[in-house]
Amino acid sequence: MGQGAVFRRVDAIQPGPGHRQGQAFCIECAAVRLGIDPKYTDQQLRALPATLANARSKLTTGIVPWNGRSVGILDHELLFYALAKGLS
Repeated sequence: MGQGAVFRRVDAIQPGPGHRQGQAFCIECAAVRLGIDPKYTDQQLRALPATLANARSKLTTGIVPWNGRSVGILDHELLFYALAKGLS
């Protein structure tokens, strides 16, 4: 598949060095888009829309523009905490 292809899959995720060592999770992803540059500046980070800002569980810290779309940025610490808590 070429860059930008979308497909359904299961992904293994784990925190980066120094963050919750030894934890790894497999999660089903509705879609994974290859080719997203994860680098963004604070100036690019926009506030969450009300639908996300008022959500009961808030894992998204902001929205950045990418390739004509808005992409949510996840708080990795909260994400792994929520995953670990859900398994206990």
